[in-house]
Amino acid sequence: MSSRLTLFLALSCGLILTNLYSTQPLLAEIAQDIGLEQAASGLIVTLAQAGYCCGVLFITPMGDMLENKRLMAVLLFGDALVLLAAGLVNGQSVFLASMFGLGLCTSVVQVLIPYGTGLAEDAVRGRTFGVLAAGAVLGIAVSRPLSSMVAGMFSWRAYFQIFAVLMAAVGLIFVRFLPAKHPSSTSAGYIGILRSMPLLLRDMPELRSRLLFMALVFFGFGMFWAAAPTFLKSELGYTQQDITLFSMASLVAPVCAIMAGRLTDRGLGFITASVAVVLSCTAFLLTPVFGFHAALFAVAMLLLDSGTHGASVVTQQTVISMRAEARSRLNALYISCMFSGGALGSAFGPWLYSSHGWTALSMTGVVVSLAAFGIHLWKNRQTTRGIL
Repeated sequence: MSSRLTLFLALSCGLILTNLYSTQPLLAEIAQDIGLEQAASGLIVTLAQAGYCCGVLFITPMGDMLENKRLMAVLLFGDALVLLAAGLVNGQSVFLASMFGLGLCTSVVQVLIPYGTGLAEDAVRGRTFGVLAAGAVLGIAVSRPLSSMVAGMFSWRAYFQIFAVLMAAVGLIFVRFLPAKHPSSTSAGYIGILRSMPLLLRDMPELRSRLLFMALVFFGFGMFWAAAPTFLKSELGYTQQDITLFSMASLVAPVCAIMAGRLTDRGLGFITASVAVVLSCTAFLLTPVFGFHAALFAVAMLLLDSGTHGASVVTQQTVISMRAEARSRLNALYISCMFSGGALGSAFGPWLYSSHGWTALSMTGVVVSLAAFGIHLWKNRQTTRGIL
């Protein structure tokens, strides 16, 4: 596992996850182009995230059974096909189906990260995981400004077509250059692995509370970003290029993720997650309290992305450390619950904004953040050490 291969895999993680959030700044244009009502535009993001959840739950466990390189290549080529379809079709049904397929294939990143860390030597395994995770977070951070920029220069369809070519190229590189990795066979088998996951939820109440906490945080995140582009256009008269500049606030996310991981290693996970939720809550309060100003909106984006990704890093590290023998399954449960919350928020946000306005959406975000903070405090009520 050379440093060059580690960097390439991290870049691949970023490119793959870029697709999952790229539609958020483009919802208004896509909905108008394919004839979808504006209030229902959140379904575009919702279906992509729902597909990702299904992929994490039902496809990524096969990484413990099948040769990893082949599995990843198949998913990457599938990703390229659905991206190409999304960039070419006009019908609502086919486009929405392609969004679900996009999310399904994007789950390959949850095979890629364990694959990369498995290739690393024990002495640098933690460092390798950190680099891959940073690449994934960076992909999420740049997805919205990148898609906005491409759509502003060309069209939203051009973005999908360009990334279809990129995913196919990454798949070919995987097939040609990556080393094969045959996982150890498991006696439980595929069905046994799937059946054990609900048992983990049943037998681990602490796991359930942490998953609910992160689902609520990500619900607010998805709700905000699904409605924000429409708000900026309709209320502030911003163009797609202007929205691109606002979306650059997401670039703070990788830095916050790295800082959150280091603070957690120092035993400050509880405090870090607490601050993260407070930042998210403050983001929703800014514009209703101080008015709809561009500077305040940029600060709100900055705070929300910082809080969401900081809470995510702390919670994920805690969840996958609960049982060493079940890390892959715990990670699958964590990712699926987090993105389920985000998918629901993405569907709810545009409807709430269209029906009741931005203030109602913001106050809903405050309530959701406070609920998450309450769960966070409750599940740590007996904790004597500062660890989430």
